[in-house]
Amino acid sequence: INGLLVALINESILEKNQARIESERIERELKRKKLQQKCGELFDSLDVHRNRALRQSVLQAASPRLAALLVSLGINFHNKDLDQIFYVMDFEDTGIIERSEFVQGVVDLSDQVRPMSIMEVHYQVTRCASKIEDTDLKTESVLKGLEEQRG
Repeated sequence: INGLLVALINESILEKNQARIESERIERELKRKKLQQKCGELFDSLDVHRNRALRQSVLQAASPRLAALLVSLGINFHNKDLDQIFYVMDFEDTGIIERSEFVQGVVDLSDQVRPMSIMEVHYQVTRCASKIEDTDLKTESVLKGLEEQRG
């Protein structure tokens, strides 16, 4: 009878733990969606020309508004990260940040590290390594061709 009682207690604890984990996951997802919405609204309020792209300097000037938004949603962040985020968002180094880059960048800044985030980084690094390898092969081929023409 004691064994049965212990098994029932363990099962109950496990079920409560699973329910708590699921509840926390749902809460994080709702918070993430709300952040996406609010970031989009912030971007749109700055995008007076409605072209869904802003200069990096415009967004940097609005960083106090972004900080206030993050605080209002209970999102922890480091001010240093907030200062640097606009450089990281500008993937193509053009000085222009598109709406989707802004929203995703802020969400990434505020997200806890998730297995999917690690997978996304791994995927991007692998793609870059593959492109570098392809470029190396093409460069070697071009150099070989130039040497053959001179030789």
